[in-house]
Amino acid sequence: SVIWLATQRVNLMLEAAWSRVESPRGDGEVSRDSQLLVSPGVRWSYDFPSGLQIVPGLAFPMAVGPERGSGWLFLYLSFEHPFRAVISSDRR
Repeated sequence: SVIWLATQRVNLMLEAAWSRVESPRGDGEVSRDSQLLVSPGVRWSYDFPSGLQIVPGLAFPMAVGPERGSGWLFLYLSFEHPFRAVISSDRR
């Protein structure tokens, strides 16, 4: 993954994943298939005075190589709440 902070609240991303699967065939041989996915994307944030941050994003995973032409849409949504520790000074 490569993530670039384009502005204070916007990230441009490029991610890649490679997989290889081996499957037995009926003739005693093994079939090997590989796939490379490349996924450009973007995410941005909405920051609220309460500390809540809402982060939507989207990416466009697409196959490269023999599977090329296959593409998808990936939607992302995250709610980041501030964490505040509560420390009690009540000692008896």
